[in-house]
Amino acid sequence: MIDVESIVFSTVANALRVEFPDIFVSGEFVDVPARFPAVTIVESDNAIVQRMRTTSIENAVTVMYEVGIYTN
Repeated sequence: MIDVESIVFSTVANALRVEFPDIFVSGEFVDVPARFPAVTIVESDNAIVQRMRTTSIENAVTVMYEVGIYTN
């Protein structure tokens, strides 16, 4: 599995923190955020693109992220 979740999360979270210094950012779904504004960034799917696979090597994946935005 090609895992880019930490790279995507860090890139987006860092950009949000620059723009909104008091933002709460989580990599997991949160029912009730610790504070507002808040954003959750969760990888919902990471599927291998079978036609791009060679022998036992994964060359490409399709990823999907769900972003939740919370404010008061």
